[in-house]
Amino acid sequence: MSFSFRPIPPKQYNIAQVRLEILSMLHKTARKMRQLLEETVATWDDKPEFKEMIAMAPVPSAIVIANGEVAFIWDMLNKGIKAHPIYPKSNDPNARLSFPWDGPGSYIPKTSPNSFSSGAGAKPQTPQKFAHVNHPGVEARNWTGKIASEYAPKFWVDCADALIAGLLKAGFQKLK
Repeated sequence: MSFSFRPIPPKQYNIAQVRLEILSMLHKTARKMRQLLEETVATWDDKPEFKEMIAMAPVPSAIVIANGEVAFIWDMLNKGIKAHPIYPKSNDPNARLSFPWDGPGSYIPKTSPNSFSSGAGAKPQTPQKFAHVNHPGVEARNWTGKIASEYAPKFWVDCADALIAGLLKAGFQKLK
């Protein structure tokens, strides 16, 4: 009795589809985060530019960074500023700080802690001169922390969903 074997070629899987699905999910996540962060500066005259960055390795990641000349201001507001004294830069004993000030409560910030919205705010109008001032500090706005707490739990679910969608598009079959 003789036997003959006919080779059965393995199915070709399009693994690139998995990568494309995960990249697509990362782009969508980064875009949503950028839009939220852009709300924080919607009423600012000078705004930082927010740039999206994604990575597949070592783990899937989507981040948004503030960029530009005023990015440091946004970053200081995000992290908060401790109360501190401010003195004139000059060594001249008669040097004074000069800025508008109408007394306590005359400055209303455009942003508030744990909120992505940006309002009109209010600035004092009366020019004043001081030998030094004690800045009260700024409570951290915590925008990045708020995004992390809102997106982190859903992020890994979205990654798993993108992986499954990519595997199905690549030609794998779902087990029942």
